[in-house]
Amino acid sequence: MSDEPLPHGIGQVTDYPWNGKVQINIDPEKEINASVAVRIPCWAMNQPLPGSLYSFSEKADTLFNLAVNSLNVFYKWVNGYAVITRTWKKGDFIDLVLQMPVRTVNANAKVKADSDRVCITRGPLVYCAEGIDHGGKVLNLMINPKETFVAENRNDLMNGIIGLSGNAYSADKAKPVVLKAIPYFAWANRGCNEMLVWFREKGK
Repeated sequence: MSDEPLPHGIGQVTDYPWNGKVQINIDPEKEINASVAVRIPCWAMNQPLPGSLYSFSEKADTLFNLAVNSLNVFYKWVNGYAVITRTWKKGDFIDLVLQMPVRTVNANAKVKADSDRVCITRGPLVYCAEGIDHGGKVLNLMINPKETFVAENRNDLMNGIIGLSGNAYSADKAKPVVLKAIPYFAWANRGCNEMLVWFREKGK
C-alpha cells in the first residue's frame, strides 16, 4: 500500500447503505506520499456477487465516481480496489459516490428453484416482500423486471430504513397491486408472516 504508514487522521462520513455518498477524510500529521486503496463493491461494477451464480437482468452504466478534494482523480485498478497514489496533506478528502438504482437480479439457469424469477436489489441490499404489508399474502406476487421502483423512508421500521414501492401483479387480480419491499434483514420483526424474495416474472 505505501512505504510508510499513514499516521492518524483517517475518518469516514457516510449514511451507507441507504445513501451511496462516502467521504474519507485524510489528515496525516505531515505531508506523505502514499497509496490509499478504496474498495469498489462488485454491484457497482455490474456484478451482484463474485462468480456466476447471479447476474443483473440488465447492464447499467458506470455506477461510481471517485474524486479527491472534489476533483476527478487518476487511480489504478487492483483486485477490486481503486488505488490512489499521491502526496497527502492535512485536510484532504476522498469522495466516493456509488449510484444506487433499483435493479433486478436473475439466478444462474442451473438453479431450477429460481427459474423465471427475479429478486430486487438496491445498492448492496436484497429486498423482500412481507405479508403484513400486503394483506397477509405475498407468495402469489409477480413483477415485471423492468418495473420502476421508488425508494422511500420507512420510519416505522427499525428506527428508520429505506423501503421500495412499485407495481406487482397477482393472478387473482386484474389490476396491479402496490408492492412494498423492505430489506431482507428487516423481515420477521412484525410477527409471523409470509415472505418472498424471488418473485415470478410477469408473463412467465
